[in-house]
Amino acid sequence: MSETVFRRADASDKPEVLALYRSAVGRPGCTWDDAYPSEALADGDIAAGKLYVLADGGHIIGAVSVVRENELDGIDCWELRGGSCREIARIVISAAYSGRRLSAVMLEQLFEVLRGEGCESVHILVSPHNIPARRIYDRLGFTFYGRYGMFGHEFIAAEKIL
Repeated sequence: MSETVFRRADASDKPEVLALYRSAVGRPGCTWDDAYPSEALADGDIAAGKLYVLADGGHIIGAVSVVRENELDGIDCWELRGGSCREIARIVISAAYSGRRLSAVMLEQLFEVLRGEGCESVHILVSPHNIPARRIYDRLGFTFYGRYGMFGHEFIAAEKIL
């Protein structure tokens, strides 16, 4: 593995990001399907400058989005909410790179970007069955709250104060 680069995605990254999304469908704990995440979501995230990628040797090996609307504000568990909080979603690392803690690397770099924008906390939903993701979030200092049914699945709400 060469040196990884974390950066904002652009339109030329979309095919690799979509392929990465599709490759995650069916992994244990993954709630995605052939319709989600969609090309339209990727287009919107890229246009808004809210899709970030982790690249290795010029190939996209990871992606994470900062959700543009705080649709999770309706959950009543958060310590912080509102304008200084962001939701993160659609986190994926290539299966070929799993087990190397690259999700944590990617998220820590995203947290630095968000801190620079004045963000005070991040919120995320994680499947209770996605044990690797839950372990990563725990190591990164997330607080786990109750289980919530959303988008046709059960999730655990988690928050990290930045």
